[in-house]
Amino acid sequence: MSASPTPPRLRELRMAQGWTQEEVAERLVQLAWTRFHQQAAVNADMVGKWERGSKGISLRYRKLLAALFRVTIDQLGLDGPAEHPAHDDESLVAILDNAAELLNQLGGAAHVVRPQVLAALSDEMLSRRSLLAILDPTPPTTRSAPTDTTLADLETLAAQYETAYHTAAPAALLTAVAAQLRITTDALRTEQSAGARQRYLRNRTRVAILAGRLAGDDLGNVMAARAYFAQATDDAHQLGDQALAAIATGYTAQLAIHEGQPAAALAHLRAAATLAVADPVIKSWLACLEATTHADAGSHPAARSAIDRAQATLVKPSAGIVPWFTDHDAARLAAAIGHVLLRAGDAAAAQHLADAATQLDHLGPAGRRRHILCLIDQAEAELAVRHTNLTSAKITSGSGR
Repeated sequence: MSASPTPPRLRELRMAQGWTQEEVAERLVQLAWTRFHQQAAVNADMVGKWERGSKGISLRYRKLLAALFRVTIDQLGLDGPAEHPAHDDESLVAILDNAAELLNQLGGAAHVVRPQVLAALSDEMLSRRSLLAILDPTPPTTRSAPTDTTLADLETLAAQYETAYHTAAPAALLTAVAAQLRITTDALRTEQSAGARQRYLRNRTRVAILAGRLAGDDLGNVMAARAYFAQATDDAHQLGDQALAAIATGYTAQLAIHEGQPAAALAHLRAAATLAVADPVIKSWLACLEATTHADAGSHPAARSAIDRAQATLVKPSAGIVPWFTDHDAARLAAAIGHVLLRAGDAAAAQHLADAATQLDHLGPAGRRRHILCLIDQAEAELAVRHTNLTSAKITSGSGR
């Protein structure tokens, strides 16, 4: 009798498709979102550990892997039972506290996403349904049909999210934001009214942009951030809204900058530049991103040219036609100018960055990230100035002997 065939292994399935571990991770993130409306946190390192058997795989990821490779879970050839995440009472209480605080912060409109937020926590963190019942006795799986009231609430929530972004726990906020994305996606599958569809699409674009910022900037999930920004870009193009498309594309470029991919960032920025954006704030912001990219790559003339355009464009910040876009203003422009000067070795960078840091400090939580980056640049510039002064002093002292 011949031996029974060995089930395909995870690495063999990947190699058969010609994919890298990074590509498998990216495809799992996309699959989780597009097919199951769930977020996935997986990277190439995790895929490698799965293949080596040094890390267990939860049932959720076994299902995703089986769907990705179009096999059964058994055919993945994985040993042992599915790994179950440990439950930590302290972290559970903290998560529930964050969720409760966020729902209170979002106000009355939060009733739209409250069941899904609590359901998500139940699925991922809670081992007892009774604990969820204490928080909300309403069955979380019940979804009301989209109504004008619900749509208005979703639009109110989008504004509330952007306010909460500066103070709320990122993971809790992203849970609510992702729930809203699922609601709008469900509504778009059945909504027939052209006017309502436009409103749902606009809402999903705006919220997906925020989801990308939360996933990328705050939680470090770059692949999820890319998926959110891609969704926002597609929706903006579907709407025919070039300003929204430019914003989504700009954030994609910013993500590439943070990941050390200047060529990719510039490609995204060129795509954004093809859009006829009338908003001066967005145009200045895109030029600042371009300047930063060139400066970090050592292309100083191109960086100065871009920063000149950013300054010339941002004449009247209040003239922006996308009022909720608040990620750029005169203070952030000043920080970008200082960064460009610093990378060019200009001694004026230290004083310029000191002035920019003062401006950013007045923004409060809304400018905290840019303020921190500016302070880092300022410290680097001041160290460079001190080093230059010390070197000059030594040379002068030596020549006088």
